[in-house]
Amino acid sequence: MKLVEHERAISLRKQGRSMKEIANTLFVAKSTVSLWVRDISLSRPARKRIRLLYTNGQIASQKANRAKTALKERHAQEEAKRILSKIPDNRELKQLLCCLIYWCEGAKRYGNMGNFSFTNSDPELISTFLSLLRESFELDEAKFRVCMHLHSYHDEKKQLKFWSKMTSIPTELFIRSYRKRESGISIRSGYQGCISIRYHDTAFLRQILAIASEFLKKRGP
Repeated sequence: MKLVEHERAISLRKQGRSMKEIANTLFVAKSTVSLWVRDISLSRPARKRIRLLYTNGQIASQKANRAKTALKERHAQEEAKRILSKIPDNRELKQLLCCLIYWCEGAKRYGNMGNFSFTNSDPELISTFLSLLRESFELDEAKFRVCMHLHSYHDEKKQLKFWSKMTSIPTELFIRSYRKRESGISIRSGYQGCISIRYHDTAFLRQILAIASEFLKKRGP
């Protein structure tokens, strides 16, 4: 019986059938099929069929993996919404979130050494940070200054309009832009440059850092 199966496996392999196809047809293990056909020379049409089969299999596998990933991301999104729905939306919480974001991304020197300065290239993060800042602290909007960090391929007027809209800070409060030196990298599609938001009030910076620092001390070792 095994001899008949062996010969049948060789015939199927010469037709360009995959190991899995042969194993399923003959109801034997793939490892057995591999031993039976390992020395078989394949014709060009047979090799082409096997390559196409593997390519189609890879595409199907990638599609299935993307579907699984999308499902996991939807579940994670739903869980995030559930958690956020239970968090109170109050001024103190907004203050804390704002201070923690600044602690991660902002300059921490003050006094004669520096001032409030928040630098980032993510428009969504910048917009969220400023929204929290405005909703949780009393601000003097005239104290804002913005410096754009741009590459040579950026249109300064276009970026000025973009960042002014994104920050809700008027263009007259934007200072001279900083042009980055060319590094030989290719143009980053959709990259809007980086901005540094400054707020000239050392006491305010001291307050921001104190809130973040005290929170971290309570949660630390």
